[in-house]
Amino acid sequence: MSSRFFIGNLAPDATEHGLRDFFVARGLAVSQVSIVLDRGTGRSRGFAFVEFGGAAEADAAIETLGDASIDGRNLIVRHVDEREPASSHRSRARKEEP
Repeated sequence: MSSRFFIGNLAPDATEHGLRDFFVARGLAVSQVSIVLDRGTGRSRGFAFVEFGGAAEADAAIETLGDASIDGRNLIVRHVDEREPASSHRSRARKEEP
């Protein structure tokens, strides 16, 4: 199982540092936090991708974050399935063209 998760329903002023602190305070080993930002405003679009240390941490995250909330907002937590990078899809499509 991948240790990467989608975390949704974040406040627009959410920060990666604040999100990392939230998980660490709950005993979860976080290896990476990436909040997706709006290009125009530079503010959070309301979701992030978080990677935990490994399978054990991922299992703990599922149990710990099931009903978690930040700033009164219930988090949406979903496991992210790993997939091939987009660049490999494009290069394969180019090779197939006549």
